[in-house]
Amino acid sequence: MRKQILFLLLSAWTQCSLAQGTDTLRLSLSKCREMAIEYNQQLKMADNAVVQAKLDREIAFANYLPKIDGQTMVGWAKDTESMGMTIMMKGFYMADIMLQQPLYAGGRIKAGNDLAKIGQQVSEEQLRLKQQEALLETDQAY
Repeated sequence: MRKQILFLLLSAWTQCSLAQGTDTLRLSLSKCREMAIEYNQQLKMADNAVVQAKLDREIAFANYLPKIDGQTMVGWAKDTESMGMTIMMKGFYMADIMLQQPLYAGGRIKAGNDLAKIGQQVSEEQLRLKQQEALLETDQAY
């Protein structure tokens, strides 16, 4: 009985001290808007889409540039003897470089660049739309 009373008094005292120690969190509208922009997952995905569109545009522009390809080969062999003849081969080297420049692709390169530019503009507008939606929802909730 004595332990139960002591336990009740101790738990009441703990709850009172915890209740007094908590402060209420006050948020202004501007702070709520900042937090909404910072923590919104849809905005992060839209921002990633903008970055991806910029990279796609750079890739499309790279089609104007020449493509360079190369390879090298080195071989080494011991002296061999076949059919009574001695073949002396100390080694061989080979290098190959290839350069490709598109001269005419039927407008494919220009159309690809135009589409990449439009894709980047669309993704930037979608990001702005998502930001405005997040701010509107925050303002309505506030």
